[in-house]
Amino acid sequence: MTGGAGRLLKALAGLAIALAAGLSLAGAASAHQQKAAITEVSANPRTGLLEIAHRFYIHDAEHALGILTGRPVNLHAEAGDRDLFAAAVAGSFALTRPDGGAVALVLLGTEVERGYLWVYQEGPADALTDGLEIRADALRDVWPEQINTVNIRTNAGVTSLQFQGAAQTLRARLPQDGG
Repeated sequence: MTGGAGRLLKALAGLAIALAAGLSLAGAASAHQQKAAITEVSANPRTGLLEIAHRFYIHDAEHALGILTGRPVNLHAEAGDRDLFAAAVAGSFALTRPDGGAVALVLLGTEVERGYLWVYQEGPADALTDGLEIRADALRDVWPEQINTVNIRTNAGVTSLQFQGAAQTLRARLPQDGG
C-alpha cells in the first residue's frame, strides 16, 4: 500500500471512531432528558384517602427548575429546591369532579429515590369517580414535548391518561367494579 492510501485509510478509520464516539455521546446526552413523568392515583381503603404520587427524572426536574428560576438547582441536597419544585407540581395538577367541583388536594412533600424525585399529594378518596377530569401540566410549560402519564388504580383495574401536545385536561373513564 502506498503512503497516500495508508494515510487515507487511517484518516477514514479515525473519522469512523470519532463518529461512533459522537453518536454514543449524543445518545447518552439525550438519555438524561426523558421529558416524561408518571403519576399514580389510587384510593387507600385503610386511610380513606386518595394518594397521588408524581415521579420525575431528577435530571429533568433540576433542569426545568433551573430554567424557571434562572439559577443552579440541586434537588438532591437542597430541601428548599425540592419544596419549590413540589409546589410547582401541585399547582400544575388538578382533579375536578363530574359536577365541576374542584377536589381539594394537600401537598405532603417529596422524596429522592435513585434517579427520581417523587412528589406526594393526597385528597378525599370519594373523588375517585367515573368522569373525573384531570389536569397534569408539570414541566409542559418548559418543554412542549413533555409527556405526563397518569395511571388511576381502582379495584376494577387501571386507567391510563397521557398528556401531550395540546391536551390540557382529560376525562377519566374508570372501569366499573363488577362485584
